[in-house]
Amino acid sequence: MLVTIGYQYSPRERIFEAVIDQVEVKRVKELSPRDIEHDNPEFRRHEEMIHFLEQIYGRAVSMEDVVTVVRFSQIVDSPTEFTDRRLGIGGAQN
Repeated sequence: MLVTIGYQYSPRERIFEAVIDQVEVKRVKELSPRDIEHDNPEFRRHEEMIHFLEQIYGRAVSMEDVVTVVRFSQIVDSPTEFTDRRLGIGGAQN
């Protein structure tokens, strides 16, 4: 999956590649503060998230609307030192 930035139906900028870890479907009112902050670290409240979603989708969004929360992890090109050790790569000796 590609993570991008931009508006729906407009050109987007590639940010990075990722793998989907978890998907949840819930109403806006059920979003936790953590859900909201993970989407945008500047947001803490439902009202901020609603305003953001309205800008992206160009329509009114309410607390009763259903949203999909997608959690993902970035794919890195070079394995970390931890990954190297876990896979037995590198100069680790017993």
